[in-house]
Amino acid sequence: LDAAAVGRATSALEELRPDVVLLHSPSLALPVRAWCLARGASLVGVDHTCNGVKARGDWVRAFLAHRLAETTVVLTEPHRRELRRAWGRFAGAESRVAVIGNGIDVARFASQPRLAGARRVFGMHSRFTPSKDHGTLIRAVAEARKRGHDLQLRLAGDGETMPGLRALVAELELQPHVEFLGMIPEPAIPAFLQGLDGFVQATFGEAMSTALMQAMAMGLPIVASAAPGVVGMVEDGVTALLVPPGDVGALRDALLRIVEDDTLALGLGAAARAKARTCYAQEGMASAYASLMASLRTPWTAAP
Repeated sequence: LDAAAVGRATSALEELRPDVVLLHSPSLALPVRAWCLARGASLVGVDHTCNGVKARGDWVRAFLAHRLAETTVVLTEPHRRELRRAWGRFAGAESRVAVIGNGIDVARFASQPRLAGARRVFGMHSRFTPSKDHGTLIRAVAEARKRGHDLQLRLAGDGETMPGLRALVAELELQPHVEFLGMIPEPAIPAFLQGLDGFVQATFGEAMSTALMQAMAMGLPIVASAAPGVVGMVEDGVTALLVPPGDVGALRDALLRIVEDDTLALGLGAAARAKARTCYAQEGMASAYASLMASLRTPWTAAP
């Protein structure tokens, strides 16, 4: 345990005195549970880490947090089924793993289709980690450009894989065509998306991608990896084009379909925006959490 982190968490809990604690950091489960027992509060664990990228230590911490909490919240039904299979009878009753998806402020993202001119700008917004497939995306853009298409790529985010990706861009002589934008402040994300003709989610696995929801709400045509945590959010050929993770040729071809077929691109974007408004609005998420908290043994009243 990180003693400093435990101290900060305990101090915050003493100051706030909540009736219900939503715990996103499983490494703090034991001290937070001890505080809850002493103060008569309920503990809800939140597991938003994709099961496919969890190391053994992550699984151990997630299981401990689950056993110490009244309920564990996950983002999708497949995630819930995977946890219950992995933990077996130790997962407890069905009600001890609840599914509540993330939500966004859909109104912040206005649909503004571009698709004008020969140059097309695609973008991706994510952490730069091994679980993301930036390398395949960069290679796909390089291959698309070799076929005479003026594709530009804007990559937002930061992380451990960025130096290697910069080297790959230099190796492929793509420096004028690939921009590394660094971390984008939350208020600036709509403007970033408005500058794109299409969005790409190249990944080996997600829990539930907020960046993908934001691109859907913006009405952008999307190309995404058919990976865990993505296939449940979008439908191939309806709200996105799905490609196998790590497949450069398939990703290149999907990008070119967006570039060459405006009717397809606009249709994908409109369907994605409609689904975002229906399924991923933050009001639905807030209502689900309110219902969960009201069901716990500790009295809880929603703020007016």
